[in-house]
Amino acid sequence: MTKDHETLQKEYKKIADEIRKHDQLYYGEDAPIISDAEYDKIYKKLQDLEKTYPWLAHKESPVNTVSHARSTFLKVKHASPMLSLEKAHTEKDMMLFLQRIEKAMPEKDVSFVVQPKIDGLAVSLIYQKGMLVTGKTRGDGITGEDITPNILSVKGLPLRIPYDLPCEVRGEIYMSKEDFLQLNATCEKENVKPFVNPRNAASGSLRQLDASITKTRPLRFIGYSVYGVQFDTEDHSLQWLKSMQFSPPDYYVVHTYKGIIDTYEKISTRRETYPMDIDGVVYKVNQLKAHTLLGATAHHPRWAIAYKFPAHEGITQLTDIHIQVGKTGAITPIAHLAAVTIGGVTITRASLHNFFFIKEKNISILDHVVVKRAGDVIPYVDRIHMHHHNAQAYTPPTDCPACNAPLEYQEETERTLYCKNLECAAQKHQKLVHFCSKSGLNIHSLGPKQIAYLQRLGIISTIEDILTLPAQKHLHSKLSGQPGWGEKSVNTLLDNIRSATHTTMVKILSALSIPHIGPTTAQTLAKIC
Repeated sequence: MTKDHETLQKEYKKIADEIRKHDQLYYGEDAPIISDAEYDKIYKKLQDLEKTYPWLAHKESPVNTVSHARSTFLKVKHASPMLSLEKAHTEKDMMLFLQRIEKAMPEKDVSFVVQPKIDGLAVSLIYQKGMLVTGKTRGDGITGEDITPNILSVKGLPLRIPYDLPCEVRGEIYMSKEDFLQLNATCEKENVKPFVNPRNAASGSLRQLDASITKTRPLRFIGYSVYGVQFDTEDHSLQWLKSMQFSPPDYYVVHTYKGIIDTYEKISTRRETYPMDIDGVVYKVNQLKAHTLLGATAHHPRWAIAYKFPAHEGITQLTDIHIQVGKTGAITPIAHLAAVTIGGVTITRASLHNFFFIKEKNISILDHVVVKRAGDVIPYVDRIHMHHHNAQAYTPPTDCPACNAPLEYQEETERTLYCKNLECAAQKHQKLVHFCSKSGLNIHSLGPKQIAYLQRLGIISTIEDILTLPAQKHLHSKLSGQPGWGEKSVNTLLDNIRSATHTTMVKILSALSIPHIGPTTAQTLAKIC
């Protein structure tokens, strides 16, 4: 049965309004409530409706406009539209994009510049006589926000360049994955609501009305295009950006469809090795004259496309909640899950952040939840997907599961519970694990399992014990015959400990698990010492 006009209009308006709501949450409030993949599905529904029923589409449709946000920043116009990129999710989408290019340029030898798609905040930088004079957000693509005072402290963003003519550089403001984790750790300590992801942390930090707050945030800039300087190809413009210290992302130049798919696979495989979040691969026609020939829609240029990665999230059932005691005594709830594969990895455990999160999100045992995985970070529960009819409400513990000491909330915020018993065995173990981890002295071959084993044998119980292991005369005989501890593995361990102790004061201070002393504070203290 064919839908009537009124039904179609109602369906169309409902989807369009939903997209606008999520745009405001994402761009305006830095507080998204759905994933990028879910957003793309909703957006695709609207696109399909407009293709099937063209009479539904109008100028103000989200398909024909660039997402923007309300703010109190001064509005400034862009010299040329700052558009979004068309998205591809399958090889078929990429084939359709290439077919459109070939149809418009049948006799041209077309090549493509291929780059990772940085998941950050798009900005425009205006230079006059070599000096940075204005910084703008993308806004609605026609008008952005003047964020000049905020942008002056961003790393990788030169305030002066050796080029005297007016020009505009566009790129992404982002926060590295490591910096994001440290920022959220600070938020937890200060009882401030943590950021959802690095992209929102970067956006929220850059759009602070108080520029002094932005200055304290670890923001970085990476450039990807330039206007006002004459080039023949995208390749040449990226070389120019590099010469001006704008740190463009690594890129490839390809000429064939096989080259396009191969580079997608190559960047996708290396996705977790990038210091920042990337959510796809960008393809741009290399020849700049072709950009004018191919033109643009009101939403995106026709000479570029972003081939998105599959979502790094999945939906599964939360079967139980266990407790983990951290090195500072912090009690972290850990979700035990029905096995789910995310990004090629099978996940059965995930962080639930803290007890305030469980209460705020109304999460119960047996509920179906959305789990996310990003890089080497432990998978985490992002939100509830569907309540189970037999769901069991979770009650936080009152005593430490390791030492039975009473637990206390930090400063009555009801965010994080702590075990204050300094002799707690679980805390001691976690301190040793941190000391030997990558965040500590990075002692190879001494991971959590090896540390626990040496603790059970009575060989180590303190950090001092680890450092003095090479001096123990009878260590080989103590470990002789123990599973996995032959003479060669013991010698390797001792060599690794000796090597790891030749390090910096900053590393040592960060490794000791002293409350409130992370890498940043350690650097300050090291300068004083």
